[in-house]
Amino acid sequence: AQYRAAIACCGLSPIPGGPKSVRELRQKIWDAELRMPFRTLSPGQRCQVWTYNVDRQESSLVLETNELLLEAPNWVLQGDALILNGNGVLWRVALAEPTLQPIHIPSVPALNNDHVLDPDGEHIFFSTYDDWRIYRAALKGGAATRISGRDGPPGLRASRRPPRRGAR
Repeated sequence: AQYRAAIACCGLSPIPGGPKSVRELRQKIWDAELRMPFRTLSPGQRCQVWTYNVDRQESSLVLETNELLLEAPNWVLQGDALILNGNGVLWRVALAEPTLQPIHIPSVPALNNDHVLDPDGEHIFFSTYDDWRIYRAALKGGAATRISGRDGPPGLRASRRPPRRGAR
């Protein structure tokens, strides 16, 4: 329930001219009238990416930044890099040289922090922030293919309305 997470993150009072109730806020989010800002670091905060070696029971700091909040790390199939999301962009962090390398995916809205690697090890599935659709793109970057929404296959169509209470 993404709208529940959005409600918990933004609250009701700090939005000038914003919704007066949870119901109104939920409707505005689902109607894409209200754009929630990306999560960011507060002044003085930093983001750290860590790995853990189960065999050695050892943690390792891979990357630290005070410029970008990174979320949702995923290992690539080869195990030599991580894919993360930050500020609507996918980032690759190679463990041998841990710097943020953007994965350029043109012509799609900013990415949500929902992504999963394709089992083929070459592609990634992700959802977008503005149209809530699911796309597939190469991990090296390049054009994405939309796989949900009006033109998507049956069963993968993105819903724009919250489910009715009691509906399954």
